[in-house]
Order: sequence, then C-alpha cells, then structure tokens
Amino acid sequence: MLNPIEQRKWISNYFFGRIGSFIFIKTYVSNLRCFLKKSTSEFLG
Repeated sequence: MLNPIEQRKWISNYFFGRIGSFIFIKTYVSNLRCFLKKSTSEFLG
C-alpha cells in the first residue's frame, strides 16, 4: 500500500489527468465542429 503522501499525489494526478483530458476533448470537438462547418459551407457554396 502507498503511504499517504504518495497516495495523495497519485489521486491528484489522476483527477487532474481526467479533467485535463476532458477539457482537451471538449475544445478539440468544438474546434473540429467549427472547422467542419467552414469546410462544408465552402464546399457547398
């Protein structure tokens, strides 16, 4: 079993990793959607 300090470090790393990936995915998806809208409008128009 990990000692309390290591455990706390691991938990904070885990949560920050989850939050960071969530934010990254959200921004990536919104950027991708915007890019697709632009490209489709250029393609159609």
